Amino acid sequence: MVSTRASSKRKHDGTDAEGQAVRTAAKSKKARHMKKENPIKPESRCRLLELPPEIRNRIYDFAVEVHPHDHDQDDSDSDDGLRRRFAPRVQHIIRYARSWATRPWQFFGLTQTCRQLRAEHRSIWIRSLSVRLYIHEIGDFAQHFFPDRVEQPVGPALIQISWDERDRDYPNHLLSWLKFCDRFPSTDIDFVSAPVADGLRPGELSCNYCLALEADGRCGCYHGGCRDEDCECDDPDMNYYEWTELCEDRIAYLDVVRRFLLNHNDEWRKTVRQQLTSCTFSEYHAGHVFFKIHCRDTLAQTVSDAQSAWDVLKGWDLFDLPRARNMEFVLAFAEKKMSTIGGRSIIRSVVREMRFLLPKQDA
Repeated sequence: MVSTRASSKRKHDGTDAEGQAVRTAAKSKKARHMKKENPIKPESRCRLLELPPEIRNRIYDFAVEVHPHDHDQDDSDSDDGLRRRFAPRVQHIIRYARSWATRPWQFFGLTQTCRQLRAEHRSIWIRSLSVRLYIHEIGDFAQHFFPDRVEQPVGPALIQISWDERDRDYPNHLLSWLKFCDRFPSTDIDFVSAPVADGLRPGELSCNYCLALEADGRCGCYHGGCRDEDCECDDPDMNYYEWTELCEDRIAYLDVVRRFLLNHNDEWRKTVRQQLTSCTFSEYHAGHVFFKIHCRDTLAQTVSDAQSAWDVLKGWDLFDLPRARNMEFVLAFAEKKMSTIGGRSIIRSVVREMRFLLPKQDA
């Protein structure tokens, strides 16, 4: 038989019957050889849900977050020491988070695995949880992690409020904090200095006066190489340890706000749930802490004069709060009065305020 060049190529490539058989046999031999070299291992699976409940509970008790300890127990000023002193801050803007960054919560993913693990582990995880928020972030935090429609047996162990002294002159709303503390009375609240907790250094934060100058294209602080008499910025050459102590001393007066939030008087908690419409706090340069409590008109009917208002505040145990500075309470009521003019009903709202100034208490 005459063998052409094309037929020889088909035999070599295994494209004809005889060559195909040879190539198939070669493939089978190669596959058997690879199978011996790389044996298939049985599938490795985590059968956590198949473990007894007692063992799962032991695993859950291990998978809890690290609780920050008191800074008096830590003499380190390093970044590692700061991480141990302050709780992880909840990132309000998610788009800035990076997938490869170190996660502040190591075991949060276990609460998102499946419904059964979430139901079993979430309460244990939250019970030892510590978070750090700015004072205006409590609403979003409660809405996402503790929505009203979901029954939550426990709250976090500790919430640290990052306090920026530049916000002291502005009303800070406390009603969401009061409702959260009423819902989770076991949760502790603490104020920490925002510049220190955020890892800043002396002189890296401008005061309100310098911020206003910078907005006008001027600078009267250390950042510009000069010093304005109205500037309250910290000296960038200050010792870091002394600067952290100074920042902590500046917010020491906030202990009264902490105790105000953690007031578990029964009548006060009932008022928070049913009667309050707003509650604000601010600290004026005059040197006193200012609380404004705005109540519904139903409570206004029982408060007719200054003495009855005094009795209400005293019954809420608010006058027993420790005062490192002068403290002022404003009890406000929105009273509605209806009148008829030209056959039309007109409702007029009048805000009535009663002020009580309490002097500071000597230590």
